[in-house]
Amino acid sequence: MIVGPPNLTHSFLKWITEQDTKDKAILEFGAGGSTIFFSKIFKRVRSFENNEKWKLQVEKLVPVNVRIFDFDLNWFPGILKNVSYILIDNDVDYTLKREDLAKMMIEKYGYKDKIILDNGNWHPICYFYLKKMYKNCQDFGWYNTYGEETITSVFSELNNKGENKC
Repeated sequence: MIVGPPNLTHSFLKWITEQDTKDKAILEFGAGGSTIFFSKIFKRVRSFENNEKWKLQVEKLVPVNVRIFDFDLNWFPGILKNVSYILIDNDVDYTLKREDLAKMMIEKYGYKDKIILDNGNWHPICYFYLKKMYKNCQDFGWYNTYGEETITSVFSELNNKGENKC
């Protein structure tokens, strides 16, 4: 197993590097090339990874501002404090589907900041749930670093009135 570049769309990677993230934290579901990439532009990176062999591989490559956790629901409340972004990019074999993670972060833990969903076109239930819950979304397409057609979306401003501007 080789850790490659972040498997996110080129346009999203360009956008995120233009944001002021140097004093911010990101929580990601699914560690890998994105973890290493984010460690260079975020103050803190926290990742959940359910594949133990992959987790050990990635941990060898990350700097001190990164912590990778086994997938454990007990960690969420403490880790969500001061997190400005959440990336949902977990493996489809994860214990929870992407839409379940999104619902849990918003409805159970009250997360209100930005959620990034990778491959929303491959996970439409999650994509449309987030479009319903947030006022704003930006879709960044069309090709990821592996040449696959996909979308990385950023959802912001939690919607409390049922209105959607996306």
